[in-house]
Amino acid sequence: MAHPVTQAEYSDFTNATGAPEPWIDETRWDAQGTGFPYSTVERFLWTDGEPADARRHHPVVLVDWHDAVRYCSWWGRRHGGSGHLPTEAQWNRAAAGDEGTAFPWGDAFDPTLANTWETGLGDTTAVGASPESASAFGVHDLAGNVFEWTRTRADATHSVLKGGSWSTSLVDARTSARKPAADDLRHITVGFRCVFEPPAEFEPSNAG
Repeated sequence: MAHPVTQAEYSDFTNATGAPEPWIDETRWDAQGTGFPYSTVERFLWTDGEPADARRHHPVVLVDWHDAVRYCSWWGRRHGGSGHLPTEAQWNRAAAGDEGTAFPWGDAFDPTLANTWETGLGDTTAVGASPESASAFGVHDLAGNVFEWTRTRADATHSVLKGGSWSTSLVDARTSARKPAADDLRHITVGFRCVFEPPAEFEPSNAG
């Protein structure tokens, strides 16, 4: 995917499959120890099963690793193949390119090119809002906006997050940076994207 899964795209999934909308109640949120009050979460919550119109093109958040895996599987089937969360290695190559750059756009530290805490926005933005920050492969939002789940395991119950977010420093959005997170984490700074694998071409057997 050239950008993280959006609220609108995830809404297509919930409407098609009956999967639950992104959600977390105050008790569970506080138990996660995120450092954000629940009042910060409320603007990200959906109403009547749909995201707010103003956020439809923002990356979806409050989706745990398991639901992200299910979305990618559904998305891949819709496109005639299989879908998965990227591995950390796949994510790194999409972000750093063949040159292994420190940031998707190159090696220069430039806080104007990513939605991190340095911007002062304090919120997600629409995906692809900074086309000049795309990687050498034309992949967007790999630094800042939202952390992204990968399918690389940190341990039995944690997976690796990549990319930094709107609430973290650009230093944390370097292509080499990584952060383990519990698979059941639902957070306002964590989203995901999928990778597509086409079906293997049928090769007739020469046997017999």
